Amino acid sequence: EPPATEPPAPEPPAPEPPAPEPSRAAVPEPERAADEVAPRRRGRAAIVAAVLLLAAGAGATWLASTRGPERPTPAPTAPPPPAEEPAPEPEDAGPPPAPLEGDVPAPLADLLRRIEAGERLDREDLRDAYVWARDHQDDPRPHLVLARAFVALGWNSDAVSRYQEAWERDPGARRDPRMLADLVTIATRPESGDAAAEALVRIYGAEALDAVDRALDGGELRREEADRLRRVRNRLARR
Repeated sequence: EPPATEPPAPEPPAPEPPAPEPSRAAVPEPERAADEVAPRRRGRAAIVAAVLLLAAGAGATWLASTRGPERPTPAPTAPPPPAEEPAPEPEDAGPPPAPLEGDVPAPLADLLRRIEAGERLDREDLRDAYVWARDHQDDPRPHLVLARAFVALGWNSDAVSRYQEAWERDPGARRDPRMLADLVTIATRPESGDAAAEALVRIYGAEALDAVDRALDGGELRREEADRLRRVRNRLARR
């Protein structure tokens, strides 16, 4: 017997033809217009946004350049301390004491004690006062001591000179309680009255008027002494 033959294989199915692309004519007109306009709008929006960003950056840069650097905020300051109350003014203690009423060096104090006790001292006794006056050129006290000693000895011209020396070294010497009284007394003397009158005018001026008036009113002056003192008073009154 002849061999059996195999049935033929079935043929593969034929491929389906590709679907036809829709033609532009097949797309509706409104959809096609929207697809074409949307990209253009997005591009213009991006350009506008970029321009606005650039303009904003340029504006910020211009403002920063016109304002200048920012100033730091000052730190808070502490409140000022309360004002102190002014110290009370010291009470007026009056003029300082006369030179021989304060501290007096021992050598001068010893001479002053002997003069006030009525002792008549010669130049040798007064040696310590001369030495002190030589070694302390600006001190009026040795000259005041010598003036008192010379008045006690009757050396009126020398006494006037020493009183003027004391005043020239320290104007405060005019407060010496003996100076004014001695000068008024000596101004009545014929031999030294002119020098004493000149000293009264220079040292005291019109302030010596009260002392002169007391001497004139005392009734103890002789006529010629009173006349001399009145002439001195006239000079003092014109000061």
